Amino acid sequence: MKKSMLDEKGVDFLTMRTAVVLLAAALLISASAVFVKGYEDNLSRDRARQAADSIAAFARTEYAMGCPGTGSSTGVFATIPGCVKRMVFGRAPEGERNNRAYFIEFLNGMVESRVSEVPFTYGDTASGHSIDAGVALFPGEYALELMTLPANDTYTVAVFGGTKC
Repeated sequence: MKKSMLDEKGVDFLTMRTAVVLLAAALLISASAVFVKGYEDNLSRDRARQAADSIAAFARTEYAMGCPGTGSSTGVFATIPGCVKRMVFGRAPEGERNNRAYFIEFLNGMVESRVSEVPFTYGDTASGHSIDAGVALFPGEYALELMTLPANDTYTVAVFGGTKC
């Protein structure tokens, strides 16, 4: 009997082996996609935190260095990523007025709140005065102006360029 140079013992199960390999590859690709999506979401949330912390740091500097009434101000460029529903300065997440609080509300419902060393108020661009209200920022790019102004017998950092809330 003549022996073949090719081993044909596994030929019967070739289609089943191919199906198993394709299924395993599909599972690996979908797991990789989930991992990449989670990684991108974390990066986006980190950018939101950095933007909020940057605004708070510039406000702290303006409050410490600003001379109320002299027109000194600090400009801040901030980009709020799309994963954010809103970022609010001068309010607590529960909605009550707390001028030393700020928070980030993400689209997935998660809320991160922080306490600032300086009080925040809304800066009214029409009048140039501070109004005792919070400041909301939504996804997008902002050129904010921070100025130390009097409000309620004290001094606050008025944020010009956001939305009153």
